[in-house]
Amino acid sequence: LVTIGAALAKAPAHAAMRRAHREHLTTHASRILGPLASCEDVVTEVDWHMGFIRACRVASTSARFNRELLPDVAIADVMGWLLDEPGPARFLQRLTLGIVKLDGNCYREVTDVIARKPRPSLRTLFVGDFGSVDTELNWSAIDGISALWPMVPNLRELTLRSGTIEIGPIDLPQLERLTTVSGGFAAAEVAHLAAASWPSLTDLSLQFGRGHEGAATDVAVVDPILAGTRVPRLRALGLTNQEFGDAVCERVVLAKVLPQLGSLDLSMSTLTDDGARILHAHAAKLRHLESLDVSENYLTADGCALLASVARTVITSHQRTVRHGDRQALAYE
Repeated sequence: LVTIGAALAKAPAHAAMRRAHREHLTTHASRILGPLASCEDVVTEVDWHMGFIRACRVASTSARFNRELLPDVAIADVMGWLLDEPGPARFLQRLTLGIVKLDGNCYREVTDVIARKPRPSLRTLFVGDFGSVDTELNWSAIDGISALWPMVPNLRELTLRSGTIEIGPIDLPQLERLTTVSGGFAAAEVAHLAAASWPSLTDLSLQFGRGHEGAATDVAVVDPILAGTRVPRLRALGLTNQEFGDAVCERVVLAKVLPQLGSLDLSMSTLTDDGARILHAHAAKLRHLESLDVSENYLTADGCALLASVARTVITSHQRTVRHGDRQALAYE
């Protein structure tokens, strides 16, 4: 299989080698894949390279949960079969985790398996790739994941998507892109991110959520990020789906990190015309931005007009109106 993979690495479209690869996997499935041979519905989007699985997506399925396919398999077990010796993905570079339990989607057991030993080849990790057809966002949890960080020292891209996210102390000096998507991203977890040093980080997008779901609501939590000292290479910053929309505008226009940014995303939040006036008053500090996204906030037509020329591209679409006298972050489920 390595020999065939080496040939395909030189000529990916080689028809005979592609056919040989399929036939070899079929003929020797039980020896190459072991218990994974019966998990084609659970392990998908498989990318083979040089005889090993380079990338894949792992997720539970309703057919397994409903016993339409037997046996039901624990995703934690599947991860062990993939990653640990003699697993075919022991040099995995890109991993996407979908829903892991249809009746309580918590990632702790799965991330514990990844954290059992160093995974130096892993470059991209996405935890929480599921939709509302699987479960609501706020019905899932990423917790106790801090043990994972020392095991993935070469991670370049990390996406964490869940109702609650417990990051814990984190040190990923090679990380270039970090995204959180949450309906309840707590202040303590934001503080862990803000306290870390990110010498390689170029893209940071944080989605917070609503206060009644446990999300941070005090704008001070982002001050260490806006100071810029821990993110010397940051070019794209997103502080989205938060409930300190106008207050963050006051911070942003004075932020030391602002001159190095190419894009700023404040969408899905509680920004009003008051915040728009602050940004407009400091337009000279924003005009270098390639993009400013203030969509899905609470701006009036006048507020949108104030921001129309403060950056090269300004996105003001889908503004919301106040209901029940309360402004909220857009997403929590």
